[in-house]
Amino acid sequence: MAIALMKPETPRGDVLEEGDDRRLEPDGAGCLRSPFFPGLVLDVKELLAGEMGPVLMR
Repeated sequence: MAIALMKPETPRGDVLEEGDDRRLEPDGAGCLRSPFFPGLVLDVKELLAGEMGPVLMR
């Protein structure tokens, strides 16, 4: 899973699935969830705010 911040307000995740790129959108809670690593959840608002402590503790 790769995360790109193309514009500060629009993060997006991309995953490579069977040779094709697929966009990973934030869920209803505003989090990006890895389809490959259960439990890997990134809170988009905290990530954009630079609050890495809460992002890493999730």
